[in-house]
Amino acid sequence: METISIIRDWAALALTILCYNEMGWLAPARHTYELEKGWIEWDRRFLKDWHMKAAIESCGSVFPIILELSLRAPRSIKPVDHFSSQLLDLLSPSGSSFRQ
Repeated sequence: METISIIRDWAALALTILCYNEMGWLAPARHTYELEKGWIEWDRRFLKDWHMKAAIESCGSVFPIILELSLRAPRSIKPVDHFSSQLLDLLSPSGSSFRQ
């Protein structure tokens, strides 16, 4: 059981560093945009060269909607979480809080 505890502690540290990177706190002083260029190249290869755009569009509107929602959902979670926590604080009796 101690091994699991150690792994859990180190995994949390690794995820914390990943979060700092996602927020841009570990951003370089100068950007070369190589990563973005690589993603554009992969998009073109995947959608045009491998004809995946036609395959996605041939599924009707359901699959493209699912793809779009899966891309937008992570961006919408934080505002909803912030709004719901403030709403719960407003509705709770004074002195108590739903968050622990």
